[in-house]
Amino acid sequence: MSGSFYRRTSILSTVAHGLIILVLVLSALVQGCRYKRKKIELMEFTVAVNTAEEAEDPAPPKPDEPEPPKPRDPEPPPPLPPEPDRIPDKKPPEKKPPEKKPPEKKPPVKKPIQKGTRVVRGPKAPPVRQTLSDEEIKKWLGK
Repeated sequence: MSGSFYRRTSILSTVAHGLIILVLVLSALVQGCRYKRKKIELMEFTVAVNTAEEAEDPAPPKPDEPEPPKPRDPEPPPPLPPEPDRIPDKKPPEKKPPEKKPPEKKPPVKKPIQKGTRVVRGPKAPPVRQTLSDEEIKKWLGK
């Protein structure tokens, strides 16, 4: 009877776990089907490639043509005037915290080791039975 009980409960447990796993997998599939992706925006760009003819040094300008203007370095901006709000006249005196010396560490006081009696614990030996002689048996029995 106990064998059939364990067999029945193990089959029931297996079926229950299988159903739980099936529900989880199906719910993941349904959510994946309902998920909408964002549309990808395509970007267009062009790349300028120098050909072999353009890669050579350009011809020097003819004397009739004026030289092309050279790019100028940008002028640095003029320095800003100091603002009175930004720069205080006097700084408050800085307070230094008093230097604290770490407390002196004293070595721990070692207590002297007290030697005591040695205790040996081990398996207890069974009591030794003494054999009685015939005379002792008679004495104890009162005969």
